[in-house]
Amino acid sequence: ALELHPVAVLISIVSGAAIAGILGIVLAAPMLATVRLILLYIWGKLLDIDPFEQTTVRHVTHSEMTPVLTSTRTHALTGPIYPEQSGEIVEE
Repeated sequence: ALELHPVAVLISIVSGAAIAGILGIVLAAPMLATVRLILLYIWGKLLDIDPFEQTTVRHVTHSEMTPVLTSTRTHALTGPIYPEQSGEIVEE
């Protein structure tokens, strides 16, 4: 993912089209991403921080997951789907 704001991409596409035509449109997003990475690197080096800090992603197995909503599902024509619709008190 490039992590670029959509407005920045649109501005770069319009600028690329004005400068280089079709080729500018095609190369607008990659050039913007490259400039962003270079600026992040320079900014990180100036402030003495890690410019490319990695975030860790933890994979959760199905057995570790807990239900967010406890429902008393019933048929759509016969009653409520969620407890708060029926007035029941659900303890967490």
